[in-house]
Amino acid sequence: MQALAYLGDQLLAGGAFNQPVPFLARWDGAVWSSLGEAPDATVLALSVSEGQAIAGGFFTRMGGVAARHVARWDGVAWQSLGEGLGGDSALDYVATLHASGAGVLAGGVFTNAGSVAVQRIARFDGDQWAPLGSGMTAGPLGGDPFVYGLGVADGVLWVGGTFTEAGGLPAGNISTWTFEAVPTRPTLSVRIVASGDLMLEWSAAAGTRLQLVTAPTLNDTFLPMGQPVLADGSVQQTVLAAPPKSPLWYRMDVVE
Repeated sequence: MQALAYLGDQLLAGGAFNQPVPFLARWDGAVWSSLGEAPDATVLALSVSEGQAIAGGFFTRMGGVAARHVARWDGVAWQSLGEGLGGDSALDYVATLHASGAGVLAGGVFTNAGSVAVQRIARFDGDQWAPLGSGMTAGPLGGDPFVYGLGVADGVLWVGGTFTEAGGLPAGNISTWTFEAVPTRPTLSVRIVASGDLMLEWSAAAGTRLQLVTAPTLNDTFLPMGQPVLADGSVQQTVLAAPPKSPLWYRMDVVE
């Protein structure tokens, strides 16, 4: 057994086993079963985010589709993440994963994501893979570097493995990567409550200043309504009287 993760209330297990199903199994509390069509080789890493499972390993097919060492289960079927991760060796593999709403981080033994050069570590943003700097470029005694572990805390990625250089700097098998702050897009929902008024619910990263703007149609100019508000990171609410005439379009804009 190489990897475990919970997908909802079900346990996923990955490894080099072939019973009761090959390489990847799902436990529902009573029996083991497959999660779609089995991969064609060992699963080494599992991570779950937003109801989707990400698997990495030695496999090149998952769920009956080509998936070069990494694949995503969307609740119905397996899909490849972009062009996957690999290199020039038959021993390429993904050893560790960290999935979140911001994307997927992968580490292991690989040097490319399709036409993109990536050195043992890469990030998938939902559309394509990208390197994290120059990655891990040297191993002990002049050997190849390997990445075996990933962890994220407070916006910092911790990377562990067998390497002596990370991002062009000396490193003794452990290093960190600090992500740039990514603005969080505010969310807004509008519904009619029993009184006939409008309930607005919005959220954004704590400390973000937001301005409610409205327009008669999407093609008209949106104008501010009321004063800016400060998001606290939770879902916030306000009630507005229903517009007396035609409906309005509502939007939350980030303001400086």
